[in-house]
Amino acid sequence: MTLSFAKIYFKHEHYLQHILIGSELSTAKFLSDKPLTKEEKDYYEECKEYYHLTHQPLISIADEVLDNSSRIPSSSIKIGIDVDYKKFDLHGFLNQLCDVADLNINDIAMKQIQVGSAILEAEIFNKFEADDKKICLKMFVHKITDKLKEQFGIMKIFLMFMGPIKSFFKMQKRRAEIQLNPNYNRIYAIGHDYWTGANNDGRDRGNKPYYCPVGWQRWSFYVTDNFDKKFKGWCISYHGTKFAHGLSILLSGLKPAESDEHGAGIYATPSVNYAAHPRYSEVKLIESSTRKKFFKSGKYVQFVLECRVHPSNIVKEDKETLGAANTTIDPNENNAYIEWVINSHGKSIVDFNDPDSSIICTGILTRVTDEHPGLLPESEWWYKSHLCNPPNPKCCMLGIGHDILVKQKQHGYTLNVITNGQVDTQEIPLSADHRINIESSTIDTRKNLVARFIDLFTRSSSSVSSSTGNPNADILVTTKFYSCDLSNEKDAHEWELVHPNALLIALNFTHELESWNNNEKELKRKIYTIIKGYLTFRLECLEEKTMVQKIRDLFNQAMEKSDPNYILQAYTAEQKFTHLLNKDMARNVSHDIHQGCTKFGCDTLYTTEDVYRGKFEKFELEHYQVNQCIMTKTFVSTSKDPNAAEFYSGYDRQKRKLLWEDEEKKISIFWTIIIKNLNGIRRALDISNRSQFPDEQEVLLLPYSVFTITKKEIIELENGKRIEIELEEYEEHK
Repeated sequence: MTLSFAKIYFKHEHYLQHILIGSELSTAKFLSDKPLTKEEKDYYEECKEYYHLTHQPLISIADEVLDNSSRIPSSSIKIGIDVDYKKFDLHGFLNQLCDVADLNINDIAMKQIQVGSAILEAEIFNKFEADDKKICLKMFVHKITDKLKEQFGIMKIFLMFMGPIKSFFKMQKRRAEIQLNPNYNRIYAIGHDYWTGANNDGRDRGNKPYYCPVGWQRWSFYVTDNFDKKFKGWCISYHGTKFAHGLSILLSGLKPAESDEHGAGIYATPSVNYAAHPRYSEVKLIESSTRKKFFKSGKYVQFVLECRVHPSNIVKEDKETLGAANTTIDPNENNAYIEWVINSHGKSIVDFNDPDSSIICTGILTRVTDEHPGLLPESEWWYKSHLCNPPNPKCCMLGIGHDILVKQKQHGYTLNVITNGQVDTQEIPLSADHRINIESSTIDTRKNLVARFIDLFTRSSSSVSSSTGNPNADILVTTKFYSCDLSNEKDAHEWELVHPNALLIALNFTHELESWNNNEKELKRKIYTIIKGYLTFRLECLEEKTMVQKIRDLFNQAMEKSDPNYILQAYTAEQKFTHLLNKDMARNVSHDIHQGCTKFGCDTLYTTEDVYRGKFEKFELEHYQVNQCIMTKTFVSTSKDPNAAEFYSGYDRQKRKLLWEDEEKKISIFWTIIIKNLNGIRRALDISNRSQFPDEQEVLLLPYSVFTITKKEIIELENGKRIEIELEEYEEHK
């Protein structure tokens, strides 16, 4: 056999094998309708929530896989895919998985696919001997980088578990049994649970002193019966956590530190003050609607995990690692011994929801403040430590611009520490410097706590915007848009910071928008739905009967003539209706899209041109940072006239000063939006000829248009501040 013939032969053999494998990997062949247990079903739903938040799957590994002292009876892999099992292409999915993860499809032996969302169960590396099987599985685990997780997320994988299936069910059962223990919930403040010095109430907390975590509220976990007996001699410690990590820890476990200045292991601290540093505990700005729901007047929140560890598992007590050696971090703790390294016993992930772990989680501490916690007296040491400027999402998550916080501190901003609840509040002094609002709580299940993480994580602070424009619809070129906001409605967020994967939503929206233009019957049906489902309910908010009738008439004409131009006229007819519609869409854009409120795009309206946008207000947009993604949640009106935009921004360029004197609004904001029209995708509608006010030359940016922040410049003025922001169409539109 010649070499060339051999190549052809083996290539042909591989092709035949590929066909054979494909015929064997039919989805229907492996479907199982065995009902899921409640624990399993709940766990999958929580993992899906995690996936929807982070755009990555929850990766979970059985203890046996990473424990060098044990063998694994089987090397199972369980993968949850967020698709309908009826539409699931098993062969295509496995090919894609093997391609991105560098696996051999012959090393995967399918077992079953659970109906519903596709829950795939298989054996991996099963042809190998037990020891080799474990080595291969560990090598695969260590290959899972953040980049690979992102690729898994694109494949809609929301869960990936590796290890014996028995361990998977054991882990689920353990999590399902975790409960909050309301009897041990605490508010640490004068008049509640408060003490000075080391606690001497006689309860066993190991051989380390326990000081009052003043200003924090504890949500206590129920860990096990006979807690005091089982955990006799275990010390209290703290572990600061970011929001996404907090949810992951509740669902999967705690990973030993990747930055191990003091050696390998899990890092904890006896000082809640040290754990609260933004490098460890993310400072999260609470969106206004969430404040009303959970925290009333609270504006910022932090989470710290309260843990117990046996002294024998504290392998090292060492110095701080935040560059704060020359300041006092905590008056009760020595900076030289403020970091503890906990023995993870060789495990890559320690499940400290497991009462048999070397460290267990006994509760979660929350601190809610009506201004930034960096203004608290106990946070003074932050400014003499490592503190990223600007804030770094991979390090210090400060939740506000560093310079802004420093200025607030210099100007003597004060704040209250607030606890969560649902009934009347009373104010009780914490110290001479600040006070705490005390409210009751009714949370009693871990599921509610996970839901709270999810609810807070999904909401981010945004700004509000609106304005006017001009056409050039036949030219497809890269253009600049400058934008101006006319709206003063504080609750209607037209922009939102998003993960880049929001691009997929944007593209889906564009596809649906285009398909609308060719179906007159569907268009009529949708407009009818808007009239009956939306206008009937929402127009009650508008008192002027003449205005309401005018809007109804325009929508009725749109339905009768199958002409969405009348909807555009309604949109521009009355400013109050424009603001109402934008506010509703910004709050729940997905619902409005399904109801058809945004799908009246016409090919003749698409436009490319230069427009401008400005705003005069009081918010500094501190969360908007260069390289972040931003997405329109509703229509954003723009103007082609830069002078008009500057008027609404309240700024005199020549004199470099604000035009208006307003005690609350002292910030001029000017937006430049660059639309590249990549791949023919257009993001703007020229509605000047359909508007009730054609002289305004209005151009609308469409909902779900994704941009990258490429520039943010802050200009200090004598009587206020000027912020200039530049946005550029997200590059993956290519």
